[in-house]
Amino acid sequence: MDAGKLRAYPRIPILLLIEQADLRQMLVAGLSLQGYLPGTKPSTETQLVILHSGPDDPPGALASQLAAWQAKGVPVMVLSSESEAGYGQACLEMGASGYLSMPFELEDLLERIRLCLSLPAQTRTF
Repeated sequence: MDAGKLRAYPRIPILLLIEQADLRQMLVAGLSLQGYLPGTKPSTETQLVILHSGPDDPPGALASQLAAWQAKGVPVMVLSSESEAGYGQACLEMGASGYLSMPFELEDLLERIRLCLSLPAQTRTF
């Protein structure tokens, strides 16, 4: 991706709930270059949560995380390596504001972040 094509956006705090160190580091680097403030500790300033969900996650873990952030009014985007058909739709039905399957391009993630942050909570879908 051509770095010159990417645009900087306001310094918006984004919480990364991602256990995979390599994925987390890639997101911190890419989002920081775009002007976002990615972090790994929850804060009252958090405006978006990005979490990774995979096939090894305990049943119900994703739903409980989505419900907790939804109750706080913070949108959640799910990144997943799950290949099961319909998983993305299931995430949205559980309350995710966005879904992106892996692997993905940084540009696609940035577009979904912009959409997620610009839409009212009631209309967030992908």
